[in-house]
Amino acid sequence: MKPKFPNFLGIGAPRSGTTWIAEILRSHPNIFIANGKETLFFISEKKYARGLNYYSEQYYGAKDEKAIGEISPLYLGAGERCARRIKQFNPNMKFVVLIRNPVDRAWSYYNWLIRYNKNDDFYDVFKNDKNIISDGLFYKNIKIYLNFFSKNNFLILNYDGIKNDPKKIQIQLFNFLNVDENYNSPFSNKIIGETLKPRFQSLENLRHKTHHFLKKRKKLSKIIPIAKKIGFSGFYGLINNDKRKIKQIQKHQADFAYNFFEDDLLKLREIVDFNIDHWLK
Repeated sequence: MKPKFPNFLGIGAPRSGTTWIAEILRSHPNIFIANGKETLFFISEKKYARGLNYYSEQYYGAKDEKAIGEISPLYLGAGERCARRIKQFNPNMKFVVLIRNPVDRAWSYYNWLIRYNKNDDFYDVFKNDKNIISDGLFYKNIKIYLNFFSKNNFLILNYDGIKNDPKKIQIQLFNFLNVDENYNSPFSNKIIGETLKPRFQSLENLRHKTHHFLKKRKKLSKIIPIAKKIGFSGFYGLINNDKRKIKQIQKHQADFAYNFFEDDLLKLREIVDFNIDHWLK
């Protein structure tokens, strides 16, 4: 069988709804998503060195789908080397980018750390974890890709649309990938990938370890999307999500975070087709 390779990539941003996007796309009969969702092929030196035969194995099971791709949110902030490698691989690659208010994204990322029992202070995370800032510099990160690809190769979506009009986001995705826009995904109105505050931390640690064990093994990685499809993720959320633990960002925290993103946000307005003025002070 002829090896299959992607003609589109979902490149981010992290904590911006990419898991929801992956499930919407995976459910479409004419779209194939890489096993395990993320391959990280273009940013992992070890994986990249294995070559294209290894990369094609990540799309085992793909047949004649019109759109084949992966959703690897870390690609967006991976810089010029990643963009250059993708350009060399496929100069006509399409990109799906989902972004959100960077302050909200930073708070979501912080809560994600807490989920895994990393009880860092919000301000300390900004000092010690470069990803909380770098992954939210959307203009800077997208501009690097625009140095290699035409803007027509990009579909840049607003995270707010998932809550406000998920069907519209779904149609935009399907149109961009040239597949049937009339298909209605069973996941379009479901919240997927939300920050969970575990009621039982030991159970969450076990789930986390199991997920990574499966993800690193080609054949077993297929279990992950199957589990989501049959509703295991939703069931797990019901039994181990303590919504009382979810805290809202305070004004002094939001003001502190905003200072890191203001300049980038002002430039971002130049390259997106939706209004982000409400993200600005």
